Amino acid sequence: MYIMRCDKVYSHYEDSRSYKLDDYDPYKCDPADCGFGQKILFWRQAALLNELSGHKFDIQFKESIFPEHIFFDFPHTSFVSDDLYDPDVLDTLDYVGLERLVNAFNNRKPLKLGKNKNILMNSWVIDQTRGVRIGFWGKYNEPTSAIKLRYPEYENVFKKAFGKFYTIHLRRMNGIWFEDSDLGDMPLSLQQMFKRDKSGVTGIVESPWRWHIGKEITHSDVFRYIPDKNYFNIMDEILKDDPEAKFYICSDMPQKYYRYWRRKYPIITRDDILNDYKKALGLRYQNLTKYLTELSLDFFAMAYSKGIIAHAGSAFNIVASQFREAPLINVEH
Repeated sequence: MYIMRCDKVYSHYEDSRSYKLDDYDPYKCDPADCGFGQKILFWRQAALLNELSGHKFDIQFKESIFPEHIFFDFPHTSFVSDDLYDPDVLDTLDYVGLERLVNAFNNRKPLKLGKNKNILMNSWVIDQTRGVRIGFWGKYNEPTSAIKLRYPEYENVFKKAFGKFYTIHLRRMNGIWFEDSDLGDMPLSLQQMFKRDKSGVTGIVESPWRWHIGKEITHSDVFRYIPDKNYFNIMDEILKDDPEAKFYICSDMPQKYYRYWRRKYPIITRDDILNDYKKALGLRYQNLTKYLTELSLDFFAMAYSKGIIAHAGSAFNIVASQFREAPLINVEH
């Protein structure tokens, strides 16, 4: 078995042995957003590459930046210590850059390996149509659905708990930009408060978060605030067909900013089911961090739900849909 060591890096470090740079800043888990969806998409690429190669590789990720792995059993995958990412160790691996990856996927052929069969990869094959790197997958089997729960008995627990409602992925804080007109559906009393809180999360309010594509810097609609009415239109359509429908909200913002939705719709929030979720996890997952508890609840709620009303282009809801084939209903600005 050969090694495929995956080095998750910030986008401007891709397609090079960036760990050699004097100003290299290793990828870190932000307490507000550890990039779980992006990491799964990166793993997905590695799994597809491994499939092309006849599963000759052990896919490896740095355990310290992938704390979420404790919930899952990833096929042909190990989570290894930081020591294996020391520059001297990485130098012993054959570096696979963007060009070799594109050629492998386009030609649907295994990577051409030299004498050194152990490889290092830090680039994603890029689809820039939505600013989310999910390209070239259409020809292949879906590896994300092959990921299993570490403890299979939770499969029925999650189906029973979350299969009775729809989920809404309401992403509005970390990395999201907006214009004042986007907030028009929010009560005036909350709008200024939201702007202050948003400034504390991103460091900016008026300057949009921007996505780097090649040498250009462009505004990305993927990361723009989506107004309430865009969600409400879809919820109304669902209620026409399913009058008893209920909606669980997965969000990165405090509940005070969407509590008013309850005036119109049967809404379930994280606080409503958090204690029951912790009890369901039981002794196997005691003393989880706040991040792991809330992320896993939202992820499993989406994955096992009737359908995900999704902030279009977000990696988090994409991989939740792929994991257990929950229908994805995209909402755009």
